[in-house]
Amino acid sequence: MSKKLKKFGSVFRARSKSTSHLDPNSKKAKRLQKKRERLSHLPKSRIERYRFYLLHPRELCKFWFSGEGFRFGLKILLGLLILLSVYLLIFHIIPDIAKAKTLPDVINDRIRTTTNTYLDRNGETLWEDSGSGQVLKFVDSDQITPAIKDATVAIEDKEFFSHGGVSLSGIARSFVNNISGGATQGGSTLTQQLIKQVFFIDEAGERGLAGIPRKIDEAILAVEAERIYSKDEILTYYLNVAPYGGRRNGVQSAAETYFGKDASNLTLAESALLAAIPQSPTIYNPYNIDWNTSLMERQNTVLKYMGEQFPERYTAEMIAAAQEELTIDNLQDTLKPLDSLIVGARAPHFVQMVKSDLEDELGIKVVGQGGLVVKTTLDLRVQNIIDEEIDKVFAGNLPRGMGFDNAAATMVDSQTGQVLGMRGSRDYNFPDYGAVNAATSFIQPGSSVKPEVYASLIDMQRDGKAYGAGTMIEDTDGGKTVQQIYGAQVHNANGSTRGAATIRNGLSQSLNIPAIMAMHFNGGAQPTIEKMREIGDKSYCTDGVDQTVGLAASIGGCGAKQVEHANAFATFARMGTYRPVSSVLEVKDFQDNLLFKHDEERDVKQVIDPQSAFIINDVLSDANSRSATFGYCSAGFCIPGVKTASKTGTSDLGGAQKDLWFMSYTPKASFAMWWGNHVPAVLNYGDGMSLGPTVAGIVGRSHRDVFAPDGSWNNNDWFQKPEGIQTLSIGGRNDIYPSWYTKDAIEVVTEPTVFDRVSRKLATECTPDAARETLDVVKTVNNTRKSTTYQAPDGYDREHYDDVHSCGDSGPMLWPGINVSATKLGSVWEVSATIQKGNNARSNITTVTFSIDGQQYTATASALPNVWIATVPTPSGKGGATSAQIPVSIYVADEALYSSSTPVSVLFSD
Repeated sequence: MSKKLKKFGSVFRARSKSTSHLDPNSKKAKRLQKKRERLSHLPKSRIERYRFYLLHPRELCKFWFSGEGFRFGLKILLGLLILLSVYLLIFHIIPDIAKAKTLPDVINDRIRTTTNTYLDRNGETLWEDSGSGQVLKFVDSDQITPAIKDATVAIEDKEFFSHGGVSLSGIARSFVNNISGGATQGGSTLTQQLIKQVFFIDEAGERGLAGIPRKIDEAILAVEAERIYSKDEILTYYLNVAPYGGRRNGVQSAAETYFGKDASNLTLAESALLAAIPQSPTIYNPYNIDWNTSLMERQNTVLKYMGEQFPERYTAEMIAAAQEELTIDNLQDTLKPLDSLIVGARAPHFVQMVKSDLEDELGIKVVGQGGLVVKTTLDLRVQNIIDEEIDKVFAGNLPRGMGFDNAAATMVDSQTGQVLGMRGSRDYNFPDYGAVNAATSFIQPGSSVKPEVYASLIDMQRDGKAYGAGTMIEDTDGGKTVQQIYGAQVHNANGSTRGAATIRNGLSQSLNIPAIMAMHFNGGAQPTIEKMREIGDKSYCTDGVDQTVGLAASIGGCGAKQVEHANAFATFARMGTYRPVSSVLEVKDFQDNLLFKHDEERDVKQVIDPQSAFIINDVLSDANSRSATFGYCSAGFCIPGVKTASKTGTSDLGGAQKDLWFMSYTPKASFAMWWGNHVPAVLNYGDGMSLGPTVAGIVGRSHRDVFAPDGSWNNNDWFQKPEGIQTLSIGGRNDIYPSWYTKDAIEVVTEPTVFDRVSRKLATECTPDAARETLDVVKTVNNTRKSTTYQAPDGYDREHYDDVHSCGDSGPMLWPGINVSATKLGSVWEVSATIQKGNNARSNITTVTFSIDGQQYTATASALPNVWIATVPTPSGKGGATSAQIPVSIYVADEALYSSSTPVSVLFSD
């Protein structure tokens, strides 16, 4: 540095500290002098000066309340304002001015993307959900009735036509209203609300400090929008994006949805109702019946404000008439039915289920905003087949004849659990109940749950006693009969009440008693029910009183959801692997961003051993074993070109059929079908087999016409036998067993056993000879488990003795002291005898015969009490004599098979 510069610097510093160049009486000189005096008493070190003195609270307070402190504070504030202005200019004002110019384009995009599009797995459109059943569209100002414009201004922003985008008085009024408990009008102007709906809908929920940047942008954009657009344009834009409940954004959508008309044709009452909604679209949604009273109160407030703010257009008479037009009593009758919003959708029950699933997965807000492209699991080709076959059923006389009015069908992909087709009722648009999805409702599945019961037993019982397809299920345990174990009278579908059976026969022939005992042997109801839920029937026995059910769950005594039930059978097809039922493959927004993709490995679990699943598959495809109950290859069980495994089900009400089910599955697809009534009611006739032809049509066509051409199935596909399955001969029967089954030492013999024909129980010494019959009973002795079981002929009870006859019974006979008489009637004779009943409870006479000349003649009861009459020809012993005593033998038998045969001499006289 030069000597001149150094000299200049020292002079400058000396001059800056001196006041000699200033007028001693000037304010600046006095201020500097005062500062020097104050500093002269402070430490020379700057550190000590600030640390111990200037930062002392007393000194700080003195400084900030001095003129010097005030001037210093103003400088800081001015600096901050300059920095804030630069920040707002760079980051808010300039960008917002540009953004405001895009308002029409953004609105157009927002309206265009409010439609959610649902596609099938192959890209075919199933439904375009615009929230109103029609694609949303922008409407011009002249297509909107003035009444809705005035109503909106009256309730939302009465100063709309006078402010410049932001209303300070509105903000103040909002603050006062909130403090006092009122909330009729918010602090934001209509212009600000428009900006928020268009540009900041995702951030609208931010409150406190987090919401300040958004509020700044709203205000700037509102002011700029007011500069660029006219008031009518702003109001028109707002009415095209305002929320009117649910997915109904925009006045045209709301008018079409609620009243079935254009926005230009809305009445004063309808306009006021719509204007009442945007403040809280969820609460004031007209379909939200619980809040209809609040909605109508707000509508009346809108009308009141319209009369106050626009008296020249809305007279008191007009306001009163509008209040009478729509009331709490007639609102729901005036609105279009909510069900009409899905008219035109293909697979409407399915897409409604998908929409609900997406709301759970992505949130109601995301789905409600729209713009989504949803690729579902449904195959429209399969859906069309299901629809055609069910339509065919209800086009005929079968529903009326059998007494059912509804149906549901679900098909899932056996390997993935993805829904391929669903029909939730006879017709989605059928009055009263058509829109209700029976495929996701609780309906008793009857015997169709039995495969899960037996699978649970085979899979869970391994230590001690194991089970296989050929295992005999006893109908007693520890001396208790099935009736005692079940707690009520129970019988099989064929009417029999007793009889052990193998698992194969019990399942394939759908016997109730073995299924009940299978659940009992598996530890009771709860362990089996829990396993059934793991297999796929997640909701089984969870609805209301079903949660306390007992062994009735083994024969379908709880409600199940069809879509889950179909997936439970798919678990068997997957060889015991559970996969959740799914309906969506992927979801993208309108910008092609992937929001959701189905995870095929999510919640996948091996819930039963492949061997257990294979045994069930083998039994349910066994036509020979099934034939004793269902016949060999009846319709639905055997489908041309498609090998299937099948199970029917029938629930009852008061002992009569109520619900009919048919389950059919292959390695490719699992199908469930139900017929019944939309309210619990018995059928005129029918059982699960009645569904066979329709099931054959749907399953057969789907495999032959859809899966085969796609290459996803061929007619040689079947379930592969897993390692470990063994074929054993037990009790003279060859059958399959899991690897954990150990062959027992079994001895099987046939024992001739005397039964009573009447009671069908073991005969006693009191059983009359006529009631005795000898039948073969199969006795199985398990020497390993030290158990013995008996398999009596169907309907016969090997465990109990004849309780119809007793040794003190007397049988029927001729009435003592009364002779048999013969009366000539032309060329024949009428022989009559009086019969006395026995004392048994079943003493009604069933048979009376007269034996004459070696011939037997059957007598019938006459009008006279106890008198039986037979018509016979002239006996040979009479010859030409006028009279003759003829020997006659009279045989009498009653219901208990007590009988007597009495020889008498009867006078035949001309």
